[in-house]
Amino acid sequence: MESSGYTRLYRKFWNNELLRERGKSFSKREAWLYIVNVLARGVDGDDLKRGEFEASYRYLSKAWRWDTAKVFRFFRDLIAQNMLEKVKQQMKQLNQHQLQRFIVCEYDTYNPLRNSNCNSSRNSNCNKLNKRQKKVKESKDNIVPNSAQNIFEYWKSKPELMNHRKLSKTDESHLNAALEQFTEPEIKTAIDHYATVLQDETGQYWLNQKWTIGEFVSRKSHKWLMVFNSGDWENQVLSTEAKKAKQQEPDILPEIK
Repeated sequence: MESSGYTRLYRKFWNNELLRERGKSFSKREAWLYIVNVLARGVDGDDLKRGEFEASYRYLSKAWRWDTAKVFRFFRDLIAQNMLEKVKQQMKQLNQHQLQRFIVCEYDTYNPLRNSNCNSSRNSNCNKLNKRQKKVKESKDNIVPNSAQNIFEYWKSKPELMNHRKLSKTDESHLNAALEQFTEPEIKTAIDHYATVLQDETGQYWLNQKWTIGEFVSRKSHKWLMVFNSGDWENQVLSTEAKKAKQQEPDILPEIK
């Protein structure tokens, strides 16, 4: 059976009551199709370019009926496979109410331009993107020898965290294992958020355990590295009382029409 070629999918397909299976979680295939067919822009706009979209992990966890950590892992895997690229945004820190921007790599593969006059320009941009993605992947595949030591020194700069005199071989091993799954900036971001939780004196966070650096990066299969890199990390460590007191803001995402 021929498996190549294209079939156009109407975007309102997702609102068809006959096909909607309420209460059922999305498969990874459905989640990817949702990204390409619903979220990604088909044309250039004033703010978003063709193939780009904005979303929050919290919104997608509700739309796909996944937990937030699973959404985070899925996006991380898509980026590692050069299927998505995270677009850098000029803001100090993302929180659970801010959207993150991504671009679908080789978007023309999934939604070819029908106007042949635009193909040469778009192909040129895609080629540049592919080269950049290749460099990103190569950098992730090669762990910098000093990365573990750099992260350890960063940990030591946080007075709220457990103090270490030197980096033990066990902790170094845990850090190198974590660096196979996360980048150095991602681990430092997780450390920042963990320090923020520990220095809080209001009691709004239920998490108050002080771990060693090795325990922190390796605990429960890198659970806390995933939590503290997610868009709604703060909500995941807030106490029940703090959640009740906090006024929830609505998710901001284009409505599917």
